[in-house]
Amino acid sequence: MANWYRRLELAGWHREPRSRPYRTGLRAKRGLGRDSWWRAIVALFLTMTAETAYVGQLHIQNVELKELIQRSAHIVIAVPDDPPLVDEQVAIKARGKKAPPYIRSVHRFRVRERLRGDLAPGTAIVVAPAGDALQERLHRDYYTKGLSRHVVVDRYEQQAATGVGEARILFLNNHGARLAYTVEGGAEGLALRSEVELQLGVKDRIALDPREALVDQALRAHGDFGVYGDLRAGLKSLRDTSKIQFTDAAHGVRVDIVPRDRHGHEYQFVVTPAGVIEGFMAGESDAAVGPVPNSSDFSRFMLRDVQSLYGGQNVYVAPDGTVHVQIVRAEESQPELQERRYRFVLKDTQRLELRQLLVQHPPSRIRIPHHPGIPDQARPEITVIYPDGTAITVAKWDDDRHQDFDALYDQLLRYVREARDQVAVWEGRYDHDWQPE
Repeated sequence: MANWYRRLELAGWHREPRSRPYRTGLRAKRGLGRDSWWRAIVALFLTMTAETAYVGQLHIQNVELKELIQRSAHIVIAVPDDPPLVDEQVAIKARGKKAPPYIRSVHRFRVRERLRGDLAPGTAIVVAPAGDALQERLHRDYYTKGLSRHVVVDRYEQQAATGVGEARILFLNNHGARLAYTVEGGAEGLALRSEVELQLGVKDRIALDPREALVDQALRAHGDFGVYGDLRAGLKSLRDTSKIQFTDAAHGVRVDIVPRDRHGHEYQFVVTPAGVIEGFMAGESDAAVGPVPNSSDFSRFMLRDVQSLYGGQNVYVAPDGTVHVQIVRAEESQPELQERRYRFVLKDTQRLELRQLLVQHPPSRIRIPHHPGIPDQARPEITVIYPDGTAITVAKWDDDRHQDFDALYDQLLRYVREARDQVAVWEGRYDHDWQPE
């Protein structure tokens, strides 16, 4: 039921934004031709009979931005992950009846910035539809008990447009062990970021101090310092974890960044009036942390390479040489992807080989121009997380070629081949969110 109204809109219908009850909640768009009318009527009939017959009356209650913010435990800026949309099926058991499965469409994102809540930048999240539990219960009750109920849907009408693949503001709440939109349509375009922050009580620091505008622009354009960290998220994201100090210098603004938890790197550099970063230095803020990490130091090295229709593989390598592999496949007898998990430990020579490979092909220097892929194309993603918490993720479409990426990718695929000679430690339905402890 989660997307029945979206399917109707694609067929040429849309919901009437009224809060009072109405039977179908739909009316025809103007300007439809005769063929479009017939297609819309057929689509309406098929959709209603297949998915929404268990809804008696539908009430739409529009929610304003202020209320949406108040009701959201998490507000983040995120970009769609790959794949951005995944359908999940839940089997429905009914005595003497053949009940269709409940289908929910979940969205996948990667957090870029946090405005409220505890979702850290870089986190991959899966977002379920608003009211998903109610929708599943309605579906189940109709096919098992023959019950048809009235439904009230809270909906937010997005004001700023977002393009395919573009970052957006998400308004979320906890939904059991996962996340869900606060209300239907609980997302907004970045054009309303300043208004959201204003209602959240976030001061517009850049407007108060012109030096911040200069530094923020420089970081977003040039703030990739390899293994020392990627600061291109800008000042707002840095303030979540660090103290930042500005000092007027002879050739611009000197910037000092110190982590609040006293672990990780301190940064110091000068931003010239032209917006160029000069004199960059990074040092340990706590001597107990250890030596400055290099390309071979990592706390996790992983590959995410599962295509939603055909499967693939995920690989997780720990610094001690422990390797976990998920081999994922589609089976005709199963409606969902199935996986087998393997665990083994690299030999000392293999660990040394991997560290040498990371020095020769550091992810920090991999630059792959973004371009649209073709339908159902695989997009492998490699992530290296360093001891100071810095995470660098690079991805490419299956038919792209990049010397550094391909060298790391080929090495990880060797671990997949080695896993096939092992005995699986677990097998069953593919769990997209699973990662080793």
